[in-house]
Amino acid sequence: MSPLHDLPNFLCHILDSEREEYRASAAAVKSPPGIHLILNSLLCASRPTVTEWAISISQDVLRQEIIRASDIESGLHFNASHACSADLVGFDLRGIAEKFGNAAPLTWNLVQILLDANSRQLNKIPMGIRSGNGGSDEENDDAVDAENGALLSIKGCVILSILANSTNSQCNAFQAVQGFFLESVNTPERVINVLAHGGWSVSVMSVINMVKSLTVERQKIIRDLSKDGLCALAYDNLDFNFKPKEAMLENPGTFESITTGTFIPLGHGTTLNDLRFSDELWRKSSLNPQGTKDVTPSHLPSQKYILKRVGESIPHIELAMRWYIKSVIVEYLPSSYKDLLGPMPSSKWIGVEKSTQQPARAMHIKASCNDGNVEIVDNLECQLGTKSEWYDSYIRLCHGDLGTQERHDSTTFFHAIENSSQNRLQWLVTVLGVFHIRMAAIDAIWRTHISGHALQSNEGGTYKLFQTLRPRDFMKLSRNPSYRMLNDGIMHLVKAHITVCWEQVLGNSDLQGFSETEPAWDTIDDLAHQIFIKHFAGNNFNDLRDLPNSKCDRRLENQLLFNQDGLMYVLLAQASNTGAVGFIKDLLWIWVPMFRACGKHKYVAHLSKFLRDLCNTYPARLSHTIKMHWLCDPTGMPDGFRGVDWWVELNNVRDLVETKECLHGGGLWPQRLVPGALCQVTLNFITEV
Repeated sequence: MSPLHDLPNFLCHILDSEREEYRASAAAVKSPPGIHLILNSLLCASRPTVTEWAISISQDVLRQEIIRASDIESGLHFNASHACSADLVGFDLRGIAEKFGNAAPLTWNLVQILLDANSRQLNKIPMGIRSGNGGSDEENDDAVDAENGALLSIKGCVILSILANSTNSQCNAFQAVQGFFLESVNTPERVINVLAHGGWSVSVMSVINMVKSLTVERQKIIRDLSKDGLCALAYDNLDFNFKPKEAMLENPGTFESITTGTFIPLGHGTTLNDLRFSDELWRKSSLNPQGTKDVTPSHLPSQKYILKRVGESIPHIELAMRWYIKSVIVEYLPSSYKDLLGPMPSSKWIGVEKSTQQPARAMHIKASCNDGNVEIVDNLECQLGTKSEWYDSYIRLCHGDLGTQERHDSTTFFHAIENSSQNRLQWLVTVLGVFHIRMAAIDAIWRTHISGHALQSNEGGTYKLFQTLRPRDFMKLSRNPSYRMLNDGIMHLVKAHITVCWEQVLGNSDLQGFSETEPAWDTIDDLAHQIFIKHFAGNNFNDLRDLPNSKCDRRLENQLLFNQDGLMYVLLAQASNTGAVGFIKDLLWIWVPMFRACGKHKYVAHLSKFLRDLCNTYPARLSHTIKMHWLCDPTGMPDGFRGVDWWVELNNVRDLVETKECLHGGGLWPQRLVPGALCQVTLNFITEV
């Protein structure tokens, strides 16, 4: 027998033997340097054979890793029929990458190496993806490397997810989440099927099962709200005008309207006893045929009553105006002055507490008529599953815009003859939305100070200042400006004018230099009072207007009026963003005559009625509850308060694409998606993806 044939057997004998004299030789052969030396020698001698053997061993190792990664213990299995929102909202690609790295480390490293095979390639990230931060070249290179690493990790997750799913079809966490994402952006069914065959997504039927499961979960969450009854309603219409590219007699376009709503759990320590006023309000209502003589007045507040409330509110408004004037100069002073400034003067604040909502199922009901509003409220209460006896004792807050308030007033008037408290809607207490009030205030300022040829031709007037801010939008500003355009413009002009006033009263254009003198707070307070008296229409404004024409300065009068009206809007925005509901109540009494002056008579009627009910009609406990929930705080931040009607409008924006698909009749919408109910789940998921 040849030595070459005996040599392999001899090596095997040495390695397997336990004899003492072979132990040192075996250790030398088994050591990493020894193994590398032998393998390199064999590779040089017979490369194809060694390569084939190494690939065969690697295949077995990698196959076992993929089998281990696809096992249920890896945590990558997803049951579409029992899906819940937590599974989708908690989706995290980094978590999946970590699981693959633990379960299949060799496969994960191999995929990463192959994905970055040409590691010296330049400009690996497309320009559209790269996030240049304007830093140094070294910092930009680090940022590019970090983004490259993140992209490689994402691609690795995709590849290993497809491999694991091909090995075990139940290992489908990535595919299930991708399928829901494709559905949430209304991907056509054919595209989903193609991606499902390629291992990127689950099948259309699995997506349907997933949405059904999520819908059942949402319905249960909403019905749980009725167990204690501590929730408010909010809804708004969502209109769609589908215009064809070229209108024809056969295809003139369509107009559709739906209604979206949401349920907002009551917080701030609210209990059922704070809502136990349904029977009391009905007994005192002027609509009650068997009511007592001392009932709530059905007529609107008189002008005398409104002027009385305005007079009571003026001192609070002036105090807040001076506070805002001081807040402008405080931005240039050391941080210790902010403590001296304090918060906006207000008699009542909403505590900082993150608000939550449970979007309701969208309704194909028009909210533009009284019957439609009754049907909407019935539909929302049906989704809650509220028992009929609940309405005999408790009230439900319902947030909405002016139209909601107006139609519910008409509805309750005509339903007063009903026998049951539920049908009389005596339990429904409407709350005017602050966001729509802000939009009305913006429109009032536009009508008073910007709209009209005479105002627009006034050199140095408000229109010309807006033109300077937005030179490209002057045509839109004169005809149909957007809310955001006016809101930002008024905020900027008011703050800029107050800054100029500070420069004038100090006789120094360098406010930073004034801050270095560390002025006393009494000095700042006195200077702010001077600015308020001189540059804002106050008690002496009528004296200016009574001057003879030869001595009148109309431009100055217009500027003073805009300064006052603009600052009152800024204060309304500030108060609504920080939860100063006591000040909002005082300030809105001032806006009532302003709305009347510019022709907003419906806002005058319903806003004054709501404020009167808040002050005189509702019991103190109920009035406090309404004020504590007049605004919501979706972010849980001290300056994150918004009108509840703003929240509903935000939901409408989120539902826009899905609802259009539904009304067009495309995709799988009627079978798969419930507009509104899955809105928050879908939004959080898309944001994470």
